[in-house]
Amino acid sequence: MTAGPRPDLTLLATRPAADGSCAALLEVAGTTLVRRLHDHLGGASAVRVVTRPGWVAAITDALPADVEVVGASSAGEVLTAALSRHRPTGRDLLLVDAAVVADPVSCERIGDRVAAGTRVLAVPAPGGAQLDLRAGLRSTRGRVVAAGSPLHRVSSPDAVHGRALRIGAADRGAIAGSLAALQALLASHGGQDEVAAEVAADPLPLVTVALVRAGTSLAPVTPLPGGVWAVVADAAEAVDAVRRCRGLDLEALRLDAAVKAEDGFFTTFFVSTYSRYLARWSARRGFTPDQVTAASMLLGVVAALAFAAGARPWWIFGALALQAAFTLDCVDGQLARYARVSTPRGAWLDAVFDRGKEYVVYLGLAVGGIRAGDDAGLWVLAAAALTLQTVRHVVDLGYDAQQRSDAAAAARVPLDRLDDDPASPWEPLSLDQARAVAPSGEDAPAGGGPRARLRAGISGLRRGEAVGLVRWGKRIVVLPIGERFALISVVVAVAAPRTVFLWLLGWGVLAAAYTTGGRLARSVA
Repeated sequence: MTAGPRPDLTLLATRPAADGSCAALLEVAGTTLVRRLHDHLGGASAVRVVTRPGWVAAITDALPADVEVVGASSAGEVLTAALSRHRPTGRDLLLVDAAVVADPVSCERIGDRVAAGTRVLAVPAPGGAQLDLRAGLRSTRGRVVAAGSPLHRVSSPDAVHGRALRIGAADRGAIAGSLAALQALLASHGGQDEVAAEVAADPLPLVTVALVRAGTSLAPVTPLPGGVWAVVADAAEAVDAVRRCRGLDLEALRLDAAVKAEDGFFTTFFVSTYSRYLARWSARRGFTPDQVTAASMLLGVVAALAFAAGARPWWIFGALALQAAFTLDCVDGQLARYARVSTPRGAWLDAVFDRGKEYVVYLGLAVGGIRAGDDAGLWVLAAAALTLQTVRHVVDLGYDAQQRSDAAAAARVPLDRLDDDPASPWEPLSLDQARAVAPSGEDAPAGGGPRARLRAGISGLRRGEAVGLVRWGKRIVVLPIGERFALISVVVAVAAPRTVFLWLLGWGVLAAAYTTGGRLARSVA
């Protein structure tokens, strides 16, 4: 994420409520939904509201005098008013349905100056519920690769559009240039009055399809866990959503949002439970994430020097110092997310110091083991452990880069193709596809062939992730950095550096075999 100016804001007040009135003008607690959303996302350099001609006067009265209100009667006019500006500002453009009710912390995830770049609010299906294919999204490797609209269908969606879309400054020209293609697509289906009316009332899914199929890198952003993000259709829904917003502990939400949603077992249960409070303490005292990262690196060097001393008391002290260093390594990212001050430089520095801490600790362990009486062969074990971890990092980065490149290529589909092909062979098998292979959840019959059985096996593993033991087991087996540092600390405190390197090599080989086997299986399934 990159810190920058707040985006220009366009609120789409074209959705009708259940009684046919403007949903954005539903009143709750003395204010309208459009005014409430405007105030949450305030501070934008320019605000525009697009609505139907008959609602312009009421919308204008509900908002400050400096807000531009534009009337649009057709789907084409709505798209033009939403995506074009006479004077480009050089800022991101945030498009939000004005019938959305959200808490302030959730709004920050897509609307503040830190959440820059092209991204979409992607709402996961609650409890495996059926997703609306007209607004479905499918993502892989942190990128939306397929989207649905009233005109398009997406296969195997994993989320639904939250009706909030942020277009990065660099992509605003491209999406404005897609207006002609969108207008032509609508014109070719002009006889379908129902579709045109749906696009006019709810244009964001169609805009998202245009972004994805133009090859734009569109990142999915999930709503804040425990927060409120709802598109309401009547007064009862609006009152209930606002009531839920008022019942939230916003500080607790902010703290929860500072912690990564997907992290390792050790980090989640043994570090993040308290490191988030250290992040808040650091924020209130003016510490920056880069300062915390530097302190983490310094503690890593202290741990390495303690390991190099070659005596049990020093090894125990080094184990404690290494755990303190890892705690600060978690705190720096949590501080950045809590204080909303993330920068590319900070992310790069964190990654470099993570590797630096680990490698200097390996050096300290080797020196300490030899000083304690081990033979020179310990250097071979240390070099092997370091080489294995380095190769794993390089392979993981290369695989991730290739998957992102494949995702970008697969997303480029002509806008006038209204359906979406099933997932490409490179994409991990989706749960929906897996169920199509074995609808009952049982293994495919022998007659299905090896590929069908392989798909059934992958589907079984994916279904197993609903069980906590399976989900966390899969995260532990890959030996992430939290588990590696915990292993080093525990083993060196009770055994010796040689034992540490043997554990790192044995577990590291198992982790490499597991990840490589999984990737090969998905590539041929």
